[in-house]
Amino acid sequence: MTTSEYEGRVLLPSTRLEGRESLSSHALRLLASNAHHLADQRCNHLVNWVAPKISLASPGQTTVVARIPNPVSTSFVRVAMYGPLPLTPRDEGRSYPLRLELAGAASSAGTAVTFAAVLVPAPTLGTDYVTDSSIIANRGVIFAATTSTTPAWLAAASGSKFFELDPSIVAEGWGARPTLRDTGGEPASVDTCEAWLVIYAKSAGPVTPRVYGVHLSEYVGA
Repeated sequence: MTTSEYEGRVLLPSTRLEGRESLSSHALRLLASNAHHLADQRCNHLVNWVAPKISLASPGQTTVVARIPNPVSTSFVRVAMYGPLPLTPRDEGRSYPLRLELAGAASSAGTAVTFAAVLVPAPTLGTDYVTDSSIIANRGVIFAATTSTTPAWLAAASGSKFFELDPSIVAEGWGARPTLRDTGGEPASVDTCEAWLVIYAKSAGPVTPRVYGVHLSEYVGA
């Protein structure tokens, strides 16, 4: 391990974490603080949403359900959108590496459902990218179709779940946001770069696609 790899780390004997070894509150805080610091340095979680499938146990309880398209169609229909999300552009105009994950399933087995997700400067601009799979790269992912009723994190069919945003989308995401110079101070504006994550789904037949989870992270330390 090099000197740079030691930076920001607290080194402890490996036996310290064994079941019969005591772990002081001081050491635990060091471990937790160190882990949080490294995570903050390397990754911004932009979207982290999961909707577990819960059955009603008694009257008055709320069922948390998946998100579904309306209407259900054999062509991609928008299911959900998240944003505007703050991006951290590189000096040369590209985004930092992004990781995109989607968990989905079908309402009943036997018929394929397909999901897609794209990052765009405005939520109305994603349809063209998911309609033409040849241009999805560096913008988002069309996920592998599934016929399962069990929610699962899906593999990519077109595009990659690990990508850097197309520079043209980053450029179009720049804009001014109103703010104040200080608490109760004069109005001001700041330049920000933002994008929307838009989720789509379609079905090969009379089966409803269900989105159970969406995760998007930006790896600024990569």
